[in-house]
Formats: sequence, structure tokens, C-alpha cells
Amino acid sequence: MLWSEADIALNDVLLALGEAADLYQDEAELAERADSVALFQELAERRRRLHQALAEQIRRRGELPPGLDTDRETLMKLGKRLRAALSADEEMLLRADRRQSEDRIAELLQTALANVDDPEARALLEQIKLDVNKARQQLGEPEP
Repeated sequence: MLWSEADIALNDVLLALGEAADLYQDEAELAERADSVALFQELAERRRRLHQALAEQIRRRGELPPGLDTDRETLMKLGKRLRAALSADEEMLLRADRRQSEDRIAELLQTALANVDDPEARALLEQIKLDVNKARQQLGEPEP
């Protein structure tokens, strides 16, 4: 069966949310400052909840949500740990990595919103968009 543009866009957002949840959890283990640990744990949980809600939405559309690319995720984690070990300000690097992840989710959401007509799916995408904007604020502004 061929996937529509809407199906592809929803699945892209779903995968990005799942990866973000896992990476936030990893960041919580790497972070040293208590405020960063708490923030990363909170964001990991929020991404897991949104991932689950979107997976359910995709199932209601009659599709099966894809699994995560574990090889890609493992390589991303290794590269991040190496950069963090070499970084003078590990906390800044961890937050910058997560801001990039949120920026990517925001881009994928724009594509999904442009392609999805279903009102229920659009409402969920708008909810995710609001949460992404909140996460970006919580993570702070990128360094110049």
C-alpha cells in the first residue's frame, strides 16, 4: 500500500518525537546540574506522551506506526557523548543539541500541518507544536 504525503509527514513527526524522548532521557543521565536533569526528564516524559498520542492517531488512520532506527540512534548517542566529553561547557552543548532536535520537530510539524486534512490529527499536531515552542523556551536561546 502506498502512503500519502499526510501519512509520511505524520510518521516523520512520530519518529522525531520518539528519538527526542530517548535523547532527552540520555541527556538527563549526562547532565550534572540538577535543573538540567529535571528539565530533560520532564521533556523526555512529554515527548513520550506525545509520541504515544500520535501513534494512536496513526493507528486510527489504519496505518502502523514505524519503529525507531536503533542503529542511527546509537550512532547519534555515541557522537553526542564524544562531543560532550570534549566540550568545555557540557550543559550548554546538551541544551544546544536538544534545541536542534526541537527545531527539527518544528520543521516536520510544518510539513505535516501542510499535508494533513483530518481535524483530529491537525488538533494533535497543533498541540505538539505548542509543546515544542514551550520546550524551546525552556531550553533557552542558542549561544551566538
